[in-house]
Amino acid sequence: MKKSNKQLRKKYSKSIQIIRKIINQWDPIGVASEIDNEYDNYLPMIYKYRNDLEKLIQELENILINEIGLAYDPSNPVHKRDVVEVANKIFNAFNEKKE
Repeated sequence: MKKSNKQLRKKYSKSIQIIRKIINQWDPIGVASEIDNEYDNYLPMIYKYRNDLEKLIQELENILINEIGLAYDPSNPVHKRDVVEVANKIFNAFNEKKE
C-alpha cells in the first residue's frame, strides 16, 4: 500500500526534526541556543544523504567549508572526528537495526 502525501510529509517533518536536534546539539558556530533555526537551510541536503555515511560526511564538510565558511580542515584529526561523530549520529538515527 502506498503512503499518502500527508503521511510522507509527516515522516519527512519528523526526520527533519531529528536532524535539526542533532545539528543544533553539535552547533558548529555556537548560536543554536539563541537561533534554533540557524542551520535549517542545510537540513534538506543532510536528509538526502542520511542513509549514506560517506556522502553525509562529505556534505557536512561542504557545509562547514563552503556554506558556513569555517576554517575546517579535513586532514585535522580533531576536525574530522567531530564531523564523523555527527554524521554517525544522523546515520544511526535512520539506520538502526531492528531486531
